[in-house]
Amino acid sequence: PQGSVTAHKSAQWVDEDMSVAKIILEVEGTTLKKGVDVVLVLDRSGSMGGRYRIEYPDRETHTKMAAYSAIESLLDDPTNNNRVGIVNFGTGASIGMGLKTSNQESLLLDYMQQWTVTNDYTYSKQALETAYNLLESRSTEEKNSRKGVILFLTDGTPAASSSVGNAAVTPTTDLLNQIGGTAEN
Repeated sequence: PQGSVTAHKSAQWVDEDMSVAKIILEVEGTTLKKGVDVVLVLDRSGSMGGRYRIEYPDRETHTKMAAYSAIESLLDDPTNNNRVGIVNFGTGASIGMGLKTSNQESLLLDYMQQWTVTNDYTYSKQALETAYNLLESRSTEEKNSRKGVILFLTDGTPAASSSVGNAAVTPTTDLLNQIGGTAEN
């Protein structure tokens, strides 16, 4: 099992009269795989549906494909101890799926199959806050043993409101400072 150490020893006389023995000690261990918690933050705003940009009409499909790929690559191996959650955003933000393990991968994939864009604006600051809070809601032990990662999938088109638009183009470290987080979290 992960994180285990086993020791095997054996001894044999080389020269019993001289009290010389050969002692063999073999130690074998398996590494403890630390998992990662990844929150996929998915832009559901109207611009993702191609309504506003003819040159990129298939952003919704590309977002779904990227999310499927991330979920499958992170959760296909049950020994990797990873978890994935989903936050959706447009005018507001909400948790679509809390953190799920590899044995719950099908729930995430089914969720993504039904996922669609809306006609909302792009309010990325609230999305980042929601994703950050999801990671912060983990137990102290989980935070200490599992890296938290936020993967933002957006076209980056800011909302009409200047305050929301500014949040969409604010550097990540500044956004994290605004919500009380740090880039190391």
